[in-house]
Amino acid sequence: YRGFNSELDALSDLLDQAGSMDVSTISMDARKAFYINIYNAFMIENVLKFCRSQSMPIGGKKFLSLRINDIKVPGGNIWDGDYKRKFFGESLNLDDVEHGLIRGKDRPHLNKYKLDKLDARIHAAVNCSAKSCPRLLDRAYRPDSIDAQLETAMKEFITSDKQFALVGKRGMTINSIILWYFDDFENNAKQRGLKTGAYLAGFLSGSNKERKRKAIVAHLNDKSRSQLRLESILPFSSLNFEYLWLINDQKNMPL
Repeated sequence: YRGFNSELDALSDLLDQAGSMDVSTISMDARKAFYINIYNAFMIENVLKFCRSQSMPIGGKKFLSLRINDIKVPGGNIWDGDYKRKFFGESLNLDDVEHGLIRGKDRPHLNKYKLDKLDARIHAAVNCSAKSCPRLLDRAYRPDSIDAQLETAMKEFITSDKQFALVGKRGMTINSIILWYFDDFENNAKQRGLKTGAYLAGFLSGSNKERKRKAIVAHLNDKSRSQLRLESILPFSSLNFEYLWLINDQKNMPL
């Protein structure tokens, strides 16, 4: 964040240029890559903008204890508040980019710009600056490699013991992204004739994955989002959803 803060004008200039892009002339793969890159850059800009508004030194103790979901900006939080940018002549916040453009939710003023298909793998690519977010790549998503990049991101996300952790013989702690956006993953699973757990387990890579695969299938197959939410809060449940909102500065991240 200190590096981005020292180059904040350049980051803002990049987003200014992105705001004038005519997405009607590019492919859906190009749109997908473009929107993910916009979201990730816009998120970093918003965090730094907030810190500057609070005269908060980047990298200091207060900064490193910052919880992303506690950030309040004029008009709301860091996602739905008045930290906005112009894209296609529309004034958008981060929620508009993620839910209106990337996830394709019905927002009349954005419908002609949104992606035509929901790709749940984007949840392993968009990064909200929190510790439990999927890893932020050190390179941009690109139209000619977006499918392979998202596939790699999902494999890393699902395989990671930080995001899907086995607990005891039957328990599992899962990143809350899976619960929040379970319907997205379920939608993509159904398109492939799979149950949601089997779809997600299909991204596992590396050795010694069979026990984790069985756990994911056991906990997530044949379940709805509401059932999972209820199950996870029951006493002595073997399923837990967790999300760490502490800022994902390198000093807060385990090696």
